[in-house]
Amino acid sequence: MFMKKTNTINERLLQNFEIETIQKSTVNVKIGTIAASIAFPLFGILDYFVYPQYLNEFITIRAAVVFLSIVLFFINKTKIGELYPRTLAMLEYIICSSAISLMVHMTEGYMSPYYAGINLILIVFL
Repeated sequence: MFMKKTNTINERLLQNFEIETIQKSTVNVKIGTIAASIAFPLFGILDYFVYPQYLNEFITIRAAVVFLSIVLFFINKTKIGELYPRTLAMLEYIICSSAISLMVHMTEGYMSPYYAGINLILIVFL
C-alpha cells in the first residue's frame, strides 16, 4: 500500500518535472533566438573596425545566423516546437557557436578578439 502511494507521487513529480522542463526550454528557445537575431547584427559593427577585410564574409555569416534564428523562432511556435523544444534550443546553440567559431577560425584563431564571443554564447545559453 505504502509503495503504491510512493510510486504515484513519484510519477506525478516526474510528469510535472517534464512539463516544467518543456515549458522552460520553449521560453529559452524564444529568448535565445531573439537575442541572436539582435546581437549578431549589432556585433557586426565590430567587423567594420576590427576585420574590414572579412566584412563581406562576416555579414554573410551573421545574416545566416539571423535567418536560421528566425526560422527556429517560428518553428518553436508549432507542434514540432512543442514536442522538441530541447532539440531546438540545442540547434540554436550550435548555430550561434558554429558561426563564432568559424569567424575565429577565419581570423587569428585563439588570438582573435572574437574568441571572447564563444564565452558570450556560453553565458547567454546557460
